[in-house]
Amino acid sequence: MLARRSSFLKNKLLFLIASLTLTCTPCRASAIWGLPSDQFGERLRNGDFSFLRDLEPGEQEEVEAFRLGPGAPYYLHFIFMELGLETRARRMLQLQWSQGSGVWKEKAGLLLLGQLQAEGDYVELERRSGEVLRGLSHPGHRLEAQRLLLEALFRQGKDAELLRLLSEYESAGGAPSPELKLYRAISSCRLERPGWQGLFNSLFREGRSSEAQARALSFLEQEDRTGQFDPLELDFFRIRSLLSGGRAAEALPLAEAALPKLPASLLAGSSLIAEVGSAYFSAQDPAKGADYLLGLAEGFPQTAGQSAISRLPAAARLTALEMAGRLYRSQDQGAKAWELLDRVRAETQDPAQKDRVCWFLLDLARKGSGRPFLEELEGTVKTWYNPWYFSELLEEEISARVAAGRWDEVHRLYLVLRESVLETISSRLSYLEARLVSLGLIAAEAGAGDPEKLFQEAIAREPLGYYAWLSEAFLGRGVSRPSGADRILPPSERVSSFQAEDSEWERFVWGFFEFGLPGRGYEELQSHRSLVGEALKLRAAAELKARGYFLESIRLTAAYLGGKKAQRTLQELELLYPLGYGEDIRRLSGREGIPEEVLFALVREESHFDPRIVSHAGAVGLTQLMPETAAEVAGQMRLEAGDLKDPRLNLEIGISHFSSLLSRLGSIPKALLAYNAGFSRLRGWESDLSGLPGDLLVEAVPFRESRHYVRKILVSAIFYASIYRQRQPEETVGLFYPRVIALESGT
Repeated sequence: MLARRSSFLKNKLLFLIASLTLTCTPCRASAIWGLPSDQFGERLRNGDFSFLRDLEPGEQEEVEAFRLGPGAPYYLHFIFMELGLETRARRMLQLQWSQGSGVWKEKAGLLLLGQLQAEGDYVELERRSGEVLRGLSHPGHRLEAQRLLLEALFRQGKDAELLRLLSEYESAGGAPSPELKLYRAISSCRLERPGWQGLFNSLFREGRSSEAQARALSFLEQEDRTGQFDPLELDFFRIRSLLSGGRAAEALPLAEAALPKLPASLLAGSSLIAEVGSAYFSAQDPAKGADYLLGLAEGFPQTAGQSAISRLPAAARLTALEMAGRLYRSQDQGAKAWELLDRVRAETQDPAQKDRVCWFLLDLARKGSGRPFLEELEGTVKTWYNPWYFSELLEEEISARVAAGRWDEVHRLYLVLRESVLETISSRLSYLEARLVSLGLIAAEAGAGDPEKLFQEAIAREPLGYYAWLSEAFLGRGVSRPSGADRILPPSERVSSFQAEDSEWERFVWGFFEFGLPGRGYEELQSHRSLVGEALKLRAAAELKARGYFLESIRLTAAYLGGKKAQRTLQELELLYPLGYGEDIRRLSGREGIPEEVLFALVREESHFDPRIVSHAGAVGLTQLMPETAAEVAGQMRLEAGDLKDPRLNLEIGISHFSSLLSRLGSIPKALLAYNAGFSRLRGWESDLSGLPGDLLVEAVPFRESRHYVRKILVSAIFYASIYRQRQPEETVGLFYPRVIALESGT
């Protein structure tokens, strides 16, 4: 013990000497582990960590790391972890905790506790948690350390202490998670505290089925405590435990027998009925499930001739009716589904449930059940709680009517939804109304039939959206209105301030960038975004872009701009639309004769310039190539397909593929549709939708993803052309729809 105390004092003295040296000596004159500190720091900033493998500082020399800043050992911990040097990484954390200060010290302490938790060393975790807690001041950090201490106590069976500290934790604002509710129930049971059975009852009633419930039942069975519960309660526990493990086939027979008998107190506020309904889908037995849940909602007669009375609480009965209706819908029993869902809509007081059943009723209407779709829409649109819930369904219905040439119904949709808060939907319908009137496909009506006013309306609904840019191109240059370029670029090149402020949290986050860890810096910034200023977010986005982390930079900039009401600055737009892999893309643009803004937009929207990205469907890299397509195109180019995560190879193959489609189809939107959905599908759509102008062909395509693909690439291309080539938006629209725009404008 004396030796340990002596070592601690010696290290503390060395740290004070190092701090004084750093204060009194220019940085370039000091050294860290034998290297000049300026050279050491520069290599770290550039992400060059390999030299650290050859440096083996002794225990007394490790303190020199603080010459790089107050949080240097903390950041070096992550670097050593990347290098696979776990022992050295842990020593850095211990150094930061024992001799550091501020947020870095607190974060290091929490990481040390997390390592003990991962190792299952709960005795040491308990000891160190108490020590760490004494050194923490941030409330969130204290709660995290307390939660780890609670786990350590639970794992050791220290139930009385756990219950005492759990009350303190919750009083301090700690969230009562299912896991902590499990700890309270089990500890109370082991101590034979009065009311412990009610704690298990509450754990199983609240929330959705979870692992905590399965662990609770396992404890009761292993400790032979199941006899303390009513058999119906145990059935309820077992059903939830089985559902939490995804064992629908085992849960359903038990549920079918138990649910008609369960007391209302167990089902009130529980999600069990909805989960049982979902389990019938999982078990692929919707017919049986629909009949059962309908019977449960309406009451199963006890004897022949006895009237049925539902024993379910009101909310649970409506959930059973809803799930029965949805199960009947999946069996194409539309009339029965409509009847049940309409009953729920009339009775429910839950806004989310009302929206949900309205959606299913609209879906049934579009398939020919119940009222006609447009009548149903007109009757319910003003009752929606969350209109965004219906946007995809409306998107599909608009396209279906354009494809079928049912122009009068497109017009009715416009009249119903023109004032909707769904900006994209209302802008789209205003644009379509303008096009249909100008093409003579619907008659102009008083107040709504002037194409110029309708195009203006589309612009006003979503000023930076796809339909606004198309509308502006149709309006032409002579109309009095704010120009599209003014909506993109600022009137003067105002410079955004990228200077970080001086708060400790901001210095903590920025430290990851200073130490060559931009990816982790992005993650930490996202985790602590409420604690840092806007200037640091933009500074971080610029740094991420400079280091090739385009995906993270774009996401960070988009999140920042999402809450920004003022006009965007040029610097902000350049972050949102970066010239990733610009040299290669411009070279391929010149070789293939495709405007560079189209190619930058394609790569941005496919991958956000992340060469490592792989889609759920298996598309790889910058241009999101499917391996089989890449192999075919590479063969035609006499190339080896190779590693599609290689940026240059991926761009070569992907842009060559797009160029080939463009040559064959003669239209950028058609080439994009073929690139996204396949050439044969595009040819089928052209055949089915022949005679439609190019812009309406895109509107009629049956794949929502493909329609949206064309839209977002056009919008992106407009921004690239405006920001980097000072081109008017209508020029870019003309690249996509040259014949449509030329015919409409008479040129």
